[in-house]
Amino acid sequence: MDIKPIKRNKALQGVSREHHHGLLLCWKIRTGFSKGIPEERIKKYVDWFYTTHLIPHFELEENYMFPILGNDDELVKKALAQHKRLHRLFAGTDTLSRSLSLIEEELEQHIRFEERILFNEIQKSATEEQLEIISKIHKDEKFNDNTDDTFWIRKRCQPVLKVVQRTFDRIQKATNGLCRNRHHRPKLFGFGSRNALVDA
Repeated sequence: MDIKPIKRNKALQGVSREHHHGLLLCWKIRTGFSKGIPEERIKKYVDWFYTTHLIPHFELEENYMFPILGNDDELVKKALAQHKRLHRLFAGTDTLSRSLSLIEEELEQHIRFEERILFNEIQKSATEEQLEIISKIHKDEKFNDNTDDTFWIRKRCQPVLKVVQRTFDRIQKATNGLCRNRHHRPKLFGFGSRNALVDA
């Protein structure tokens, strides 16, 4: 059965944008594998993303978003179980290749579930007061990536990518953030996102 998409409430748009960065993490893991990047390099970036971005994201959802439906809700139970599973995977002691593969696969599935199903139900059930609290607590700040080791980028493209990123940031600032919606980003040099100049 097709799930009819709904327009994301402004108060939840920033949290949804964090999901986009989570999907990019999955893509970076896949790209690292396809390029034969040493697993230790990939895991170092993955650990940074988990500590810096994913843990605070999970805490926001669990403390302020999931209670809108209640922890006894079946969708919330599923999301909480997935959070617990992902925490174990990031801290796992399995072989690196297996851990990274499972993180890439299960994180993407989790994000798709939240965006396509859970967040829609939360948005439909939330009061204006609850949405306002989320909007105040969630700091919709610019995503600052860890560029110490951009293993997912072709080296010959890195200088060009920096120019594209600076141009994107200027356009974003000039349009007061309107282009943050990834469905309405200006197509720079024929591409639709910052990550267009990277290996597929």
